Amino acid sequence: MPIFGNTTYLGDKISAWNRREVHISQSFEEFNKIREILESKNIKYAYRQVGQGGFDFSRSLIYYIYVHSEDVEAAEFLIRRV
Repeated sequence: MPIFGNTTYLGDKISAWNRREVHISQSFEEFNKIREILESKNIKYAYRQVGQGGFDFSRSLIYYIYVHSEDVEAAEFLIRRV
């Protein structure tokens, strides 16, 4: 499948060299729930949406969530509870 669109939104202290991926999903609801949890705990994050094309737009995006390498353990603990 061809990939289209690739957008990254970075938090204040997050850059490409100090972030770690903590979650991948095709679920927009799950993606938003995790973002809300991270925000409620003041964990800065970045996310990326990658489109794959296809007829079912709701399943054609993949959501990646990244946090600062110092926050990985706390973020993974919170995400496991989702």
